[in-house]
Amino acid sequence: YIPVKIGKNGPTGGKDTLFNLAEMGMIFRSIDELLTQMAVTLHRGEIEYNPAMDKYNACEYCPYISVCGYEEGKNCRQILKLTKDEVMEELKNREKEESENAKVD
Repeated sequence: YIPVKIGKNGPTGGKDTLFNLAEMGMIFRSIDELLTQMAVTLHRGEIEYNPAMDKYNACEYCPYISVCGYEEGKNCRQILKLTKDEVMEELKNREKEESENAKVD
C-alpha cells in the first residue's frame, strides 16, 4: 500500500511517507545490519526477551510466552512514533557513527 493520490498534475499527498532511492538505500542498509546483528546473537545463543509494548501487550499474542522468561513489570521496548524526517535523521546519524568507528579500527 502506497498512500499516494494521482491528480491531473501528478502525484499528490503521501509525500511525508514516500522515500527516494537514496533514502531506501539507507533503510535497507539499516535492515541488513539489524538482521546481521540478530543472526550473530542468535548463533551465540543469546536469546533474551525484549517484548514491544504499546497500545497492546505483545506477550498476549506470542507463542513463546511459556519459554521466554519475561515477567510482568520488567523493561520492554516502546514502539516509537517517528516522522519520516526523524527516521531519516536517525539513520543518517547511525551511518555517520558507523563510518567514524570504521575509521578508528
